[in-house]
Amino acid sequence: MEVKQIMVNKANKFHIYNKVQATLTNKTIGYFHFVLNPFLSLWIFYTIEVRKDLIYSTCSAKLYTMK
Repeated sequence: MEVKQIMVNKANKFHIYNKVQATLTNKTIGYFHFVLNPFLSLWIFYTIEVRKDLIYSTCSAKLYTMK
């Protein structure tokens, strides 16, 4: 039986913001990466080196010290 591949086209809609909204969006993305990157490296460390799951209390304590 022959399998046919179907090509799916995807599109994204972009909205051009004014300068105030663009600045706020850039700050929000920056803050997101400020929080995401340390926790991602911590999660990788716990998964590979410690061989334990990263629990909520560890993350919340670290987040509190980041403020």
